[in-house]
Amino acid sequence: MLISPILVFLNPMNIAQPNSFLKSIWGPFLLSLSLFIAACLSFDSTEFIRWDTIHYLNIRFNGYSFNPCSHVNVAFFPLFPYLMKALNLSIVYTCLANLLIFYAGLFFLHKAFKLSSLSLWVYALLPTSFFFFVLYSESVFFISSALILYGLKKERFPILYLGVFLSGLARPVISILIPAFIVLIIWDVLDQKKFYQYKHYLLSIFIALISLFLVSWFQYTQTNTWWAMFKAQSCWDHYFSIKGLSANSWGQPIIQRLDKISVSIGLTATFILLIAFYKSFINKNSKPLNHLVATSAVYRFSYLYIAGITLSIWMFQNDWHSLDRYIWCSPFIILFINSWKNTDKAFIKTALTIYLLLLIPLGAYRHIQVLLSLLGVSVWLISAIYISNIQDSKINAYKYVLIIIFSILCIYTQWYFINLFLTNNWVG
Repeated sequence: MLISPILVFLNPMNIAQPNSFLKSIWGPFLLSLSLFIAACLSFDSTEFIRWDTIHYLNIRFNGYSFNPCSHVNVAFFPLFPYLMKALNLSIVYTCLANLLIFYAGLFFLHKAFKLSSLSLWVYALLPTSFFFFVLYSESVFFISSALILYGLKKERFPILYLGVFLSGLARPVISILIPAFIVLIIWDVLDQKKFYQYKHYLLSIFIALISLFLVSWFQYTQTNTWWAMFKAQSCWDHYFSIKGLSANSWGQPIIQRLDKISVSIGLTATFILLIAFYKSFINKNSKPLNHLVATSAVYRFSYLYIAGITLSIWMFQNDWHSLDRYIWCSPFIILFINSWKNTDKAFIKTALTIYLLLLIPLGAYRHIQVLLSLLGVSVWLISAIYISNIQDSKINAYKYVLIIIFSILCIYTQWYFINLFLTNNWVG
């Protein structure tokens, strides 16, 4: 069941066809649906009630309550649990609805960026993509963020506002979105381009604040406590404290490796933004770098999210847990993966050097084997980026073999992650 989507999807006749969404998406969707059906057949539906799911279901059936450091479901935002309440579906059908919401988000991304068949396929393969068909808020956050990117790319600003508003109801991302829009404003002011967009970025910030206020007001009506979502953070050991890069994560070694890889990606994105800013406004006489993040607001915004969520966890959590989910279960990582197609080779070497150097304090401080394992996971990451950027019309026999091997390894890993999650082991 799990291998058949590979063989069907990689039919040369299908890849050579024009890249419409329906022709591109059915292979990835069949893969996700196969994994979901296999999970349903292998586990009882009650096994899907794990970790954060318990809090979401508690909000759905009982609403919010706040008893400091005892009952703190106020840390979870209302969009997903109240969507579950409105749909009033069983556990299995709610998971299926989550999967459909995720693919609706991919539709908006495809409409805006014309993602290739292979790019969609690779993203469906990612080990953390199973979060889109469990009872987590990843799908509603994904489609909300996809609307933001669609609105930015197409300059359809009402859709941008809607995406910002829904994202603020889905996750406490105001600490990421507002600084990202401020940076976009500063960048455009210095670049003296598209002055008319400033008001849209400023309005987006205002809408983000409105969504945060609505969440607080909604929780206040049930708990009689204003800003309860922030007061609950101390109970989760979330407070300002910059930790070393050698900080640990949760879960089994492979989960910890993926978290550390995500740290390196996030900090690399931060350095890329700094380099692009330096090249654009400080050292203007230097050779410009042909990189999308330096010239496009929507790609800058994606890099800003990845950098922002990494720095936020670095400063306000005592470990790196969940960073893999926050980065990989977002549409921003798709643009990160696909931003290297038209990039200057010198810049790719610079970015890769930064990424590899960051792995040393992340892994080598303990044992050389840890660093080697991080390098091994990095081979998978580089393969994902390479395959995502292959043009559908330029796939030869060698690339077919690479894609099939990569697909089998990813399907095995995602199924392993699903089994970990459904047996109550921490994944992300």
